[in-house]
Amino acid sequence: MLDFQFRESQYLYLLVALLPLVWLFYWLIERRKIALISLMGDAAIDRAKRLTFYYRFRASLALLAIVFIIIALARPQWGQSQQRIEVKGADIILAIDVSLSMLASDEPPSRLARARRLCIDLIEQLAGNRIGIIAFAGNNAALMPLTLDKSALETFIDAVDVQITNNSTTAIEQAINQATKSLTLAGKAAKVLIIISDGEQQSDDPESAISQAAKEAANNGIFILSVGVGSIEGSKIPLDNIGKAGFKLDQESRPVITKLQENLLQLAANETGGNYLHVQANASEVKEITSFIEKLNSGEITSFVLQEREEKFQYFLAIAALLVLGDLFLLGYRT
Repeated sequence: MLDFQFRESQYLYLLVALLPLVWLFYWLIERRKIALISLMGDAAIDRAKRLTFYYRFRASLALLAIVFIIIALARPQWGQSQQRIEVKGADIILAIDVSLSMLASDEPPSRLARARRLCIDLIEQLAGNRIGIIAFAGNNAALMPLTLDKSALETFIDAVDVQITNNSTTAIEQAINQATKSLTLAGKAAKVLIIISDGEQQSDDPESAISQAAKEAANNGIFILSVGVGSIEGSKIPLDNIGKAGFKLDQESRPVITKLQENLLQLAANETGGNYLHVQANASEVKEITSFIEKLNSGEITSFVLQEREEKFQYFLAIAALLVLGDLFLLGYRT
């Protein structure tokens, strides 16, 4: 079998949890019925011995049926189905800021919600390009590798939240470094990093750190497109989304005002020959980003062969059904 796997392997634990109980159930029934027959006298002892084999055979059929049903639930897969498609070729990483300041509501309903919406729009418009996702805050990042699977990307974006990295600060250079590593390993000609952030950096000397990371990205042929989310005037940071009341406070118990820091996002883009954009009410930034990427990969066609394991659970269900039918047939039979 080629690349055998169970898609829902957690169901296999039922083999350990359920089978002993079923076997015990059948054993108790067997003992009870044989004991009752034996009370009828010596003439019934031979019949009791024959019934022992009958009950054990039926128990074996039931147990095997349960085994095959559990295996079917675990969705066994093997073999491969192939589909050749033609893909226009850029590798793109969406780096979305999930620091605490992204909860600010100056980009209604929140900066993070607006960033998620932008990502979904880009995934729709950039179908045919491989896309990966980095959710970053501080020195932590959650990564989804490059893929053509649009539904998987959208599911990941829907799950993105400020708690995904358990960090309240922004570190854009860390996102750039992580994306550079991923895109360099991918090895394609057109490589784009789209940073979606409010740019509010908490690290020491952020200009130097971001500049160095962006230059390394440029040396590896990566273009950075930065998208600013938020307002220059700034906004308070509500904490209700993380289970706390009120707003984030500073050391003097005053509400923290978080402001869009465009200069750092512009710096990252400029170092690589990319562009800086700000989210707009009409989502015009989506068209500008799409246009930029189309210019990069125009005329470049790459063939991919998609391979997916085939579902085989139906075979196991069919065997289980035959075993159940056999057990039902024997139900009315007595030795």
